[in-house]
Amino acid sequence: MAGRWSSLLLISLFAVVSANPNGAPCSQLDTMTPQHRGGVFDRPSPFKIDLSAPCYRDGQIITVTLRAKAKDGEEKFKGFVVQPRATCEDNAGEPKRVGKFLSNDNADANWKFQCDDDATSVTHTWNDLKEKITFDWVPPQDFDGELRFVGTVVKEYSTFWVQKVVSRPLRKCNTPVPKCESANQHGFNDNDDDADTDAAQTSDSDGASDS
Repeated sequence: MAGRWSSLLLISLFAVVSANPNGAPCSQLDTMTPQHRGGVFDRPSPFKIDLSAPCYRDGQIITVTLRAKAKDGEEKFKGFVVQPRATCEDNAGEPKRVGKFLSNDNADANWKFQCDDDATSVTHTWNDLKEKITFDWVPPQDFDGELRFVGTVVKEYSTFWVQKVVSRPLRKCNTPVPKCESANQHGFNDNDDDADTDAAQTSDSDGASDS
């Protein structure tokens, strides 16, 4: 009996250590849901996504920062997936990822593209504790709509928030709020205190970030 429990303990420990330590796989591209058990559903996430500008222009690079809401450095996370998702879904009612994340020599080594060449989703490179992480994103030339950056954040193996870390809306400067088909309105999980509409987004200013 002791040998059996020892084997089960070893298997459990292996599962904890090996649960996507090098980032989320492509199989989680759409759901953004970790394969390990757990999750937090009854309280807001302690993390947030900040943006470097109140609106975007063609070709403008937007810096996206995932960090804890509190600035005391106590809240840290191990894993994440972040995607730029349009407010209006595609005709099939599926989430539409827009724009591209940029990778360059100055990019933070703690993140990578989730699916090799698919630059519309980023994930962690290893599961060490992180206080914050930043990415650069650029909008597509043919997009004039609104989007939010949506994140799944893993604090511990069994403590994570699926698509519940959401940035404020970001839309093209000097454009109105987009109107979606009723069936194609993205259902964002707006339990993040900072995922509210910012009137400054319709201004012609590149204003300060919300960090």
